[in-house]
Amino acid sequence: MKKLLLILTTLVFVISCKNGEVVTTKNNKVETLRDYKADTTIITPKRKIAITSFKVNNAVAEKRNAGSNLADIMATELVKSGRFIVLERNDIDKVLGEINFSKTLGEKRVSEIQNLLDADFIVTGAITKYTNSIQGKKGLVSSGKEQRTEITFDFKIIDVRTGEVILADSGEGLSVKEVGTTLGVGTTSGYDDAVEADALRAAAIDVLEGIIAQVDKTDWTAKVIKTDKKEIYINAGVKSNLQLGTKLNVYKQGEAIVSDGIFYGYDEKLVGTAKVVRYLGENAAVCEYDGDTFSGQGIVRFK
Repeated sequence: MKKLLLILTTLVFVISCKNGEVVTTKNNKVETLRDYKADTTIITPKRKIAITSFKVNNAVAEKRNAGSNLADIMATELVKSGRFIVLERNDIDKVLGEINFSKTLGEKRVSEIQNLLDADFIVTGAITKYTNSIQGKKGLVSSGKEQRTEITFDFKIIDVRTGEVILADSGEGLSVKEVGTTLGVGTTSGYDDAVEADALRAAAIDVLEGIIAQVDKTDWTAKVIKTDKKEIYINAGVKSNLQLGTKLNVYKQGEAIVSDGIFYGYDEKLVGTAKVVRYLGENAAVCEYDGDTFSGQGIVRFK
């Protein structure tokens, strides 16, 4: 996918007017960049997503904690999109930190992830470029300083239910701040942490539209967490924006489908239908169930 570099620029120019007044102008494009072109007409339950800290191979980026900061900023932007529930990281980094960029995960690894997380997707990746510089500028009547941070990161999104990588892409962000004086009038500035944060935010927003578009192509599912005669309980509810009255198909999850060592998912059998009738706390719902009695793993999809 061809990417456009999103440039997030904060410029501060200080000039001397005839009456000696100092005029400062600022141009901040964060909100414009956040206005991504997602299809807001799609109203579906929110997806549960977990984000690991991004690996870094740069000493400066590591010292600045850029990998963890990028994950936090991406989490914020995904929440603001209104399409995701972002799970707390807790021990996710430690358990998933060694996942590589293979096309699929093995069945054992998928099982470990499913047991660890109540998530639909995992985002993991690495910061591949990180530059942070400060340069001075001096003219006949003016002097100034430019602080610049540039970020590139690679990432992938893994479908937790199947272990398939549904999207692998990269994001870019650039932030620049200039300060200066003219004829001795103006302002100077030390290192500004906001410049780095803005570059990370621009990089996160750069990939937001692609993430939403790809996730929208996948079927919404929820786990059956309990069966009780004519009712089933699922792990989605009011917090997920799942509406009462929603009709669902219920599938029993069977054996894993593996060929030549590659895990493709699970065999599924349609066993009945269900309708959401009430919520159970914020994260679960109870459904009326009409179908065969079953045990073991089950999932639901829209009817």
